[in-house]
Amino acid sequence: MASQDAMRLLQSRLNQPNCPCVGMIADLQMHYDLRVPKEERHLWSPSLSGHFEDLADGGSVLHGLIGPNPNAWTAIAFSYLACGTGILFLLTLGGVQLFLDKNPWAFWAILVPLIVMFFAWFAAQAGQKVAAPQTASLRHFLEDTFHMSEAEHLRTDQDPYHG
Repeated sequence: MASQDAMRLLQSRLNQPNCPCVGMIADLQMHYDLRVPKEERHLWSPSLSGHFEDLADGGSVLHGLIGPNPNAWTAIAFSYLACGTGILFLLTLGGVQLFLDKNPWAFWAILVPLIVMFFAWFAAQAGQKVAAPQTASLRHFLEDTFHMSEAEHLRTDQDPYHG
């Protein structure tokens, strides 16, 4: 199926009542963005975005990435960045304290950003578990829209046949 036909099919499916997701399609860029309906959305709700690619044989390939809500991803990334910066600062301060023959308490203070990083990682892992049913819903929506057989189901980077 050509990319234009695939986009029209996806748009018609999104316009149906009781559609399990909401979305936007940019025709010129051949890009799509799917999300969970607003009333079901929470902090950890995933989004699926991607694009269509035309093939030489007249068919098309659907590329997509399912990921966390951009707000949640930004918060987690910022916490890692802030903690990493804090660790570098404390390492530098501890080195200066050692050089000046002072008590190097800054080395012990590194535990604080490490603990914060652990909690951020733990929150991200918990968020993945909470978002798993909605992630599956978005994936199955695409598979059902394009009537994929078991052999054609969407591949992920965890699939052994992904190349």
